[in-house]
Amino acid sequence: SNSTTFTSDHYDLVDNKNVYGLYKDQFIRMSTDSQGNNVQTKVDALYICAEDGLYGVTSGSRGTAYSSLLDGREMFGGSLSVKFYDIFRPLATPPSTNAPVPMFILTSNGLLKIRNWRWCDPADAGSSDFVVSNHNLVGISCTCSATATEQVSDEKFIYKIYVGTSIGVFRSYDDGRTFERCERINSADTPVNDLKS
Repeated sequence: SNSTTFTSDHYDLVDNKNVYGLYKDQFIRMSTDSQGNNVQTKVDALYICAEDGLYGVTSGSRGTAYSSLLDGREMFGGSLSVKFYDIFRPLATPPSTNAPVPMFILTSNGLLKIRNWRWCDPADAGSSDFVVSNHNLVGISCTCSATATEQVSDEKFIYKIYVGTSIGVFRSYDDGRTFERCERINSADTPVNDLKS
């Protein structure tokens, strides 16, 4: 773009920490309008995958000249002691639907599937924490992913997830409910740190 300015911000909770990945999406913020009706608003959030937690941040307000513009929290309430590497959210199957799609989080201890993520407000400490609905590949460091959708008929799609791990690649053909190991590379447990769709 032709922009000559750039706005940056600092997030105190990840000071002196390793950050492995960033993921941007929109969560749903609940509020009440002037007539007392519930209102759902989509709000941008940035999720920070760090060595000691998964932090969600969104726009805040500046309190003093040196305060942060980002407001957020650790999304699991500090209950998980793993490294968080990356996040992906597959497309709905078929892509034209508006069905809720879970978030998958790659960690040093497997793959976490989160269904309630859209209702967890990073700026509201009273909002729900992320809840793990499935924990796959337990005990294996999961570092990267790739996804694909295959149309097998007019109305049927197969959604595929591939996860690169410390011991090779695993795949799922059932929306991340189960995973199986792909063939070994050179008959060995080879770490895979990057996958492309």
